[in-house]
Amino acid sequence: MENMKSILCVFLYSLVLISVTTSGPLQCPKPWVKVHRACYKFVKEYLTWDSATAMCLEEGANLASIGSMAEKMKMMKHLTNIIRKPNQDRWWVGLRHNQSRAVWRWSDGAELNGRVTPWSPGEPNNGRGDEFCAEFHIGGRLNDVQCNTQRFYICEWNKITPPPTPSTTSVPLTTTRKQTTTATTSATTSATTSATTSVTTARAVTKTTSTESPKTKMTTINRPTESSELLPTSETPDTAETTDLYEIPVSKTKPFVTVTPKMLSTVSNIAEDNESTEMSISMSTTKLPDYEYPISNDRSTKIPAPRHTTHCPRRVAYGLVWPETKQGERRKIPCDKGSGTATWQCGRNPVRWTKKPDTRACASQQFKDLMLRVSSGKPDKSPIVTKEAINIARDLVRKTDVSKPMSVADISISTTILRKVTNVQPKSTVQAVTLVKELVKAGSNLVANTERSADVRRTDKRRAAASILSAMEDSTTSMAEAIQVPIVIKTSSDKLELELYVVNTSDVSEALVYGGDEGKDGVEDGDKVSIPASVLQQISTDGLSKVVFMKHSDIGEFLVAENESSVTQQIASNVISVSVGHADTSKLSQPVTFSLKLLQRIDVESVPLCSFWNFSEGESGSWSQAGCDVSNMTPYRVTCQCNHLTSFAILLDVSGVAMSSRHHSILRYITYAGCIISLISLFTSWLTFNCLSPLQSERNSIHKNLVFCLFAAELTFLVGIDQTDKQVSCAVIALLLHFFFLSAFTWMLMEAVQIVIMLVQVFDTAKSNLKYFYLAGYGIPIVIVATTAGIDFTAYGTPQYCWLTTDRFFIWSFAGPVATVLLVNAGILTYAMSTVCRHSDYVFSREKANAGNFKAWIQGAFALEVLLGLTWVFGYFFLNEETVTMAYIFTVLNSLQGLFIFIFHCLLNKKVRNEYKKLVHISKKAPMLSSTKSASLRKNDGSYAL
Repeated sequence: MENMKSILCVFLYSLVLISVTTSGPLQCPKPWVKVHRACYKFVKEYLTWDSATAMCLEEGANLASIGSMAEKMKMMKHLTNIIRKPNQDRWWVGLRHNQSRAVWRWSDGAELNGRVTPWSPGEPNNGRGDEFCAEFHIGGRLNDVQCNTQRFYICEWNKITPPPTPSTTSVPLTTTRKQTTTATTSATTSATTSATTSVTTARAVTKTTSTESPKTKMTTINRPTESSELLPTSETPDTAETTDLYEIPVSKTKPFVTVTPKMLSTVSNIAEDNESTEMSISMSTTKLPDYEYPISNDRSTKIPAPRHTTHCPRRVAYGLVWPETKQGERRKIPCDKGSGTATWQCGRNPVRWTKKPDTRACASQQFKDLMLRVSSGKPDKSPIVTKEAINIARDLVRKTDVSKPMSVADISISTTILRKVTNVQPKSTVQAVTLVKELVKAGSNLVANTERSADVRRTDKRRAAASILSAMEDSTTSMAEAIQVPIVIKTSSDKLELELYVVNTSDVSEALVYGGDEGKDGVEDGDKVSIPASVLQQISTDGLSKVVFMKHSDIGEFLVAENESSVTQQIASNVISVSVGHADTSKLSQPVTFSLKLLQRIDVESVPLCSFWNFSEGESGSWSQAGCDVSNMTPYRVTCQCNHLTSFAILLDVSGVAMSSRHHSILRYITYAGCIISLISLFTSWLTFNCLSPLQSERNSIHKNLVFCLFAAELTFLVGIDQTDKQVSCAVIALLLHFFFLSAFTWMLMEAVQIVIMLVQVFDTAKSNLKYFYLAGYGIPIVIVATTAGIDFTAYGTPQYCWLTTDRFFIWSFAGPVATVLLVNAGILTYAMSTVCRHSDYVFSREKANAGNFKAWIQGAFALEVLLGLTWVFGYFFLNEETVTMAYIFTVLNSLQGLFIFIFHCLLNKKVRNEYKKLVHISKKAPMLSSTKSASLRKNDGSYAL
């Protein structure tokens, strides 16, 4: 009866799995094709990027956005099948450079993820100065090109069911304006032009009013939000002002405006009350996500601005928790340590937290005293003199050079002190050199304190690192500006190395070179920066060129992306800062060359990025590649050229080398082959444990359930490997995998518990513990999975895998229990094996013949512990790093788990082998029986006989 129940469970689970993986497929009408979770249209018509965007949007779609590795691989596979000529290998996708924010964004609003879609070597290079659109190569990499280049293009109906059909509904947008109130509406006249317009958005820092010229029109709109509503518009479009403004330059071709579904609905209602219809958007009646829709019209149109929030959101920043605050208010909160209060302004236009809070009152008293000295100076509040500045700098070095970590407020106020202490005019070269050396020591100490502050959040360390970098640049260049004679100052500390040059430009005939020392074998070693003589002439003032070089050895590890969950790059070199004071370095006459030694060897398939820290990006800056190109690279060194000066570094993909399509294909074949072998092995093991009566025992029941859980998990994995394009099915598959793998590990723990019970009870099996094993074996996983799903069901299923997301630590709902089981099992099995080896005469005093079998049992359990443990240790690293090596190791181990279990628990088990031999013996004798004599089996002293 128990065996029949087990068979019925396997059958029912197979039916459930089939229903999950075959339900609700996305249907795409021709010529659209299903790729991953969307419908795609591959159009073999040469168009510019803007024209291609307009053509896609006419069908209610957009240029394709690539958001996952699975989506990219399936797109590459389809392109390979339809391309017939060599010149058809590059296609437009929805990726464009946002010049105001120096980032590449997809048409769905997401930032480029270099881990999924890397750039081709040396790209993006903006070689022609206006390469702001991206083309996708069938090899899986991107290239920046001019937007007026003509390419084939890919439209995407983004994750919507049902897909677009040829019949569409025209949603009219009229230029006739209405003043909207609660109860009444009135029509007003419109301002018009006769050109097709293109609108692209770029953030404006201050209020702007729309102006118009024969070539360009500037329009202002609000940033769209989820709760966007149309605001009333003014009768005079040229003087309309809104909040959270964006400047929108409008060219006379290629229309482009941000429209949300709610905006379209509202505009449609407005248009129904007006007889005049000046433009329309052709689109499906299906609800669309927020996109940038092109508009082709014959009149100038002012798009009504959506309303957004009136409060700054809750934030955890600068070591403090800032509650939601109404716009225009200054929030005061008590310091985390000490008696002071911190303040942060919630801005009105736009509604957001201002650049930085005032946390000076939260700093330690010793730093407050230093701040008072540097701010007030002498009793009459006259500026501090050089001698006092040197003393303050030395005190700052002493106060930062302590074992006790500094708080965020201490680091923040210290950077302010660094800037203020240099507002002096050194009276001698000796004073200048002394002050610069003290500044370098203080900066090095601040970096060290940031590094060892374990209780400071990662985001706050990022802000601190950016603040230190900026403060050191400002303070050292201020010192350089104060020096009016040619001089070279060189100094270094643990975390920082500085060289300050003041050179007479009349004596300059060749490039100014920093670093570039030769190693023992004569090969260039270390970092090198070369500034051409023409650039030195360009930045000179009164015949003197002033340049400060700084090398930061450890600060780069904190300069990461603001959104830590999307981090895809890491610093692969030291950070080299090159600053020249107040001279304009945005457009140099010749590029500056810098050659940086890599901290680790890079693979030939890796794409290094020549990057600089853009302080104007985001809250505290971000890495950007604008104006910098790779000119040469080796596995240990990258040489770059940049047309501006700032802080440089080499970035690499944090996930390692992106796997090629060839590796993906090989891994897929290994997975299918290995899983099929594993399933056959597990099923054979399951039949063995169920059908051979002499094997029945509590231990056998444990093995039976362990094998069943692994069989269900492997079957789910095999069937669900390609289900990422169906979001609900993918989530269910991830949940099932989570449950069955946890159950397998829990049953493995039950086996270890059973071993301990046998050691304690010495084979006294009068009392069965099987019901408790079932309760724990399936109850614990159910609780964990239910808790995870209850907290956030979207944690199950990602665009890359039908598995748990690694965001927000949800992966630890699997990794945590698994690590606990592995550690507990290791301790139990080690104890059991040592006990058996040392006290076998005592432990097996009643049944000495079983000592060998018991040892074999422990050895089998230990082998299973090692197998499953290694599999998921490599699995954890693979899911976090996705390197080729980890992928192969995890795939092979995961695919062959069933085979190893069959070998260890069946083929290498003497008792099981004997039962196999008896079955073979029976099958050979059965045909020899007389037809009149019934065959029967009876058990006699542990053997079968006829």
